[in-house]
Amino acid sequence: MKKLISLLLAFSLLTLTAYADYDFPTNNLSYVREIPHEGLKYEKFSENGKWGMTKYGEVIIPAVWDELGSDNRPSYPPYQDFSLIAVRDGNSWGAVNEKGRIVIPAMYKEVQIQPRTDDRFEIRVQDFNDKYGFIDYNGKIIVDFKYDYCESVFIDGMCVVGRDFGYTVIDKAGNELMPLAADRLSYYSGTFVAKNESGSYILDKNGNLLFNGDYDEIYPTDAKTAVVIKDKKQGLVNFNGNILLPPIYNYVCFIKEKNVYHASDDSYDYYFDINLNLIKEPSEKMGVHHGGSDNLLWFKKNDKLGIITTDGKEIAPCIYEDIYPVDGYFMVRLNGLAGILNPDGTYHTPPTISLEALYDAEHLGNGYFALKLAPRKLAILNDKGEFITKPVFEEINIINGKIIVSENSKWYEIAFENEQTPVDNSSYTTELYKKEINFLKEKGIIIGDTDGELNLYNTITRAEFLTMLSRAFEWDINEEDALFADIENHWAKNIIMKAHSLGIIKGYPDNTVKPDQTITYEEMLTMALRGMGISDSDITREKSVFALSRYAKLLPSHGTFSSRESVLRNKACLVIYNLINTDITGEDLKNYTPVSEYYLGN
Repeated sequence: MKKLISLLLAFSLLTLTAYADYDFPTNNLSYVREIPHEGLKYEKFSENGKWGMTKYGEVIIPAVWDELGSDNRPSYPPYQDFSLIAVRDGNSWGAVNEKGRIVIPAMYKEVQIQPRTDDRFEIRVQDFNDKYGFIDYNGKIIVDFKYDYCESVFIDGMCVVGRDFGYTVIDKAGNELMPLAADRLSYYSGTFVAKNESGSYILDKNGNLLFNGDYDEIYPTDAKTAVVIKDKKQGLVNFNGNILLPPIYNYVCFIKEKNVYHASDDSYDYYFDINLNLIKEPSEKMGVHHGGSDNLLWFKKNDKLGIITTDGKEIAPCIYEDIYPVDGYFMVRLNGLAGILNPDGTYHTPPTISLEALYDAEHLGNGYFALKLAPRKLAILNDKGEFITKPVFEEINIINGKIIVSENSKWYEIAFENEQTPVDNSSYTTELYKKEINFLKEKGIIIGDTDGELNLYNTITRAEFLTMLSRAFEWDINEEDALFADIENHWAKNIIMKAHSLGIIKGYPDNTVKPDQTITYEEMLTMALRGMGISDSDITREKSVFALSRYAKLLPSHGTFSSRESVLRNKACLVIYNLINTDITGEDLKNYTPVSEYYLGN
């Protein structure tokens, strides 16, 4: 979304429009007018089996082409002008401009157009001899058709190509910068990585060897260092081969925009400055979150998230269950409710909103936000953190500094008064999943700690989730022998062994079950599906854990859940509640065939 430019000032002088024809509440509005849907963006249309395009409802490309855009869709975002778009006539591809004029005749097997920028003006094409070359936006040949392999674009003025059973690099004039070599090249941060059966090595743009170490893989960084992989562990070296970080980590990267190295192992995340000094004590493991702004980083302590600067200064304390960057601001979750932090860590909006997912927020500019609330509609929050509309909009966009909204499949341009009266938001400030949690409390499925606290916004362990399952389905728990090496004296030993006998858990290859490890979404959902009668052989690449869980109504139909994300107790409660109340059976799941990602939990 473009920034909202001078929102209140720009429209304060506009004449008020009568609101009688509009369905949505018009409180706080100084201006509203309905606009045609087709006036918002480019749209494809078909006529007599041919394709064309309109702009603002007017035909700009006649319907004379067999295909328009390489995948039958415009290859640019809505509202953004384009220079060229690929068209197909029979089996041949060319390109036309926005006025429909043919710029590149339809004479090529393939035309791949990248968005034009100040330093990118070339188009990769393939002729009917299966040779690649480049032409410019006027159709002039800039690199001859002589390559059997060719990357899609030039990066930093260079492109990897292949011919005569070798690879080299060309510049935009078509000059080959290094001799042909048998090993495939990949571009990284001003250098090139080649790989063969013996391992990887680094070349400069002229083909000179920069580094060749005894590593399985090598990935140069923008700091003139290289991430190296040996026996599936990662480390860091300089081009002289000196070890800067030993290959003992699961993950190492250089964050260019922050000038910081990030490494992680099984338990912790580490941030290092450019000189490899540890910026702060190790953070509890949290994946690859790096923070939104250039000098900010996520940090985790006592299972809560905060924000620090790249020199270790605390911006936001480690008190939040989740943080998500939004255009310089931060959506945060505290005690299950969402709020917004300003870039300096102060509150724009205190955590009082029952927002399902933190990414369901978008900055409209000038401190205004669009938030997706129940029933999955958008409401607008002003720069004071006040709701000034209820959730009535299907979509909100900023086009040329104007607010464009859709409601009941109609589009409107709106503007707000200078003085705004907050709307009642009491129904959007309640705890998420209150009904579900009360149900589980009444059934004795969740009990709480010794103080009776449910700790709904802490993570849940594998043993704790299995305990909830055992109570939900009233397993008959008996004294059992411990078959796993790490549960002999564990409080949940008998529950774990019952789950194993029911086929709900399998354990890890090292004969452990890791009962006190935080459970991930993929593990939790796999256990739940097994409890519904789904076997591991029923879970395939097409019938994934997440797809089956959505069909089984264990997860909301909306929202995104990361496979390896740790589960909070309130989300585990939601899944248990849904598991108890779903009307989908194991047989229904076995007969269902979605397409999604694939994973089997342990």
